[in-house]
Amino acid sequence: MEKRYHWTGLALAVGSSVSWGVITLYWKLLVAIPALEILAHRIFWAFIFVLVLMVWRKRSHELALIWRDRTTRHWVALGAFFISINWFTYIWGVTHEMLVEVSLGYYINPLLTVLWGVIFINERLGRAQIAAIVLAASGVLVMALEYGRIPGLALTLAITFSFYGFVKKKTSLDAIASLTMETLLVVPITLLYIGYLQGMGQGHLVGVNGYVTLLLIFSGVVTAVPLLLFAAGARRVSLTTLGLVQYISPTMQLFMGVLMFHEPFSVKHLLSFVLIWIAILFYTLTSIRQLKQVQLNQHGGG
Repeated sequence: MEKRYHWTGLALAVGSSVSWGVITLYWKLLVAIPALEILAHRIFWAFIFVLVLMVWRKRSHELALIWRDRTTRHWVALGAFFISINWFTYIWGVTHEMLVEVSLGYYINPLLTVLWGVIFINERLGRAQIAAIVLAASGVLVMALEYGRIPGLALTLAITFSFYGFVKKKTSLDAIASLTMETLLVVPITLLYIGYLQGMGQGHLVGVNGYVTLLLIFSGVVTAVPLLLFAAGARRVSLTTLGLVQYISPTMQLFMGVLMFHEPFSVKHLLSFVLIWIAILFYTLTSIRQLKQVQLNQHGGG
């Protein structure tokens, strides 16, 4: 039973990461629409979708309880801020043929999460973890030399998503409740923006064609479903397994950018990614070793 539970969790986690990779193609279908408008619809329709789920599961009363908790409300608001910036940057990068840099950002993200642990929680790093962060920084530097600029889009994605993950650890909310509250806080702004665009005749929700309308509406579903799969999988597998699975999505984005959309990928690009892949390997092997040591200690103490 326990083995089946693990494999179910692994399937859910892999499904979520593959979904995140495939969704990249979804935003490509909306390339003619400004990224800010896509973001507004993504937030609004995601809110509608998860709110329906909350009502269907008879959990809508939880929203009022969450709202009354001032500390939780503040952390959720901060999470909404970071994920909104992250989603906008991601959509902008996808629709402006920058998938290689998008993938770079999500490769860097877990290593930044480790760094925030050192800075904000005073966690200690081993030599391999320090080497991983130095290698990742070297990879970013090589990319900067190739572009002739700091890869700002990749760093924005990595910083906002790692901070988002850090903030979410400050609350005990599950995926549905968390996403409902986060989108709820931003929905009034998105509704005003969507209404303004439609009133000015610049919106794409109605008056263009049904195909685009459906894509915008279903952007909420494609936003929420991978997150719910991930949350369900996370409860059934180890953090190390979960961390490894999360690299599926940026790998898919990288291959899509190079092979499907023919984005530039030079020798320096390759060197940059190799440095980051080695950093990820160092970090992962260290995490596995530490996890095994903890399990041995627990077994010995039991």
